[in-house]
Amino acid sequence: MKKVIILLGPPGSGKGTQADLLKKKLGLDYISTGVLIRELLKKNSCDKLSQEIRKRYNAGVPQPDDLILALVEKKMRRLALRRGIIFDAFPLSSGQAKALEKILNKFKLPAAMAIYIDLPLAAAIKRLGQRKSCAKCNLIFRLGMKGYASGICPACGLPLIVREDDQPLVIKRRFNEYKKRLRLVASFYRKTRRIIFINGVKPPDKIFKEILKKI
Repeated sequence: MKKVIILLGPPGSGKGTQADLLKKKLGLDYISTGVLIRELLKKNSCDKLSQEIRKRYNAGVPQPDDLILALVEKKMRRLALRRGIIFDAFPLSSGQAKALEKILNKFKLPAAMAIYIDLPLAAAIKRLGQRKSCAKCNLIFRLGMKGYASGICPACGLPLIVREDDQPLVIKRRFNEYKKRLRLVASFYRKTRRIIFINGVKPPDKIFKEILKKI
């Protein structure tokens, strides 16, 4: 049976790590709205829309629903979706959640199961302040991982960077905004009993085992 999994949680909660583990274990396709936005910004377009998207991104302000929904549906058309899909940090509003229900029906996919990985602000600032990323392949590197100490991406050889949205003040702004929006999304999925809550302070391997047990 196909699965649709939604990974929710504030910045730094480890959604990307769990998405990678679930992809390998279950063979699901994957969409991260953060990656979609960063891919859009790589084009370095100088038009007004791109400038507005970049300004919101650098300030840690969520993008509007219509933009996110258009990017998600466009990406889904390119995927096989044979076993299902994982959504990372999407939906982030009740409007997006309602729209996703219609999109899943359109692609003949089952109802989604939301997994909410929670984390305190202090832990989020510590985690995100330590991570680096590759601007080309979007890989995330954490302390102790290959390439972290050298500052060079082992996949493509480019220097690793600290993203604009991983600065402490931006993290705090993003965190508070995400928590506010996540409450509404969690409420939407709680009504249908399709949400699981996970303590994100635990080590990634223990979180993964808990997720597998509960889904």
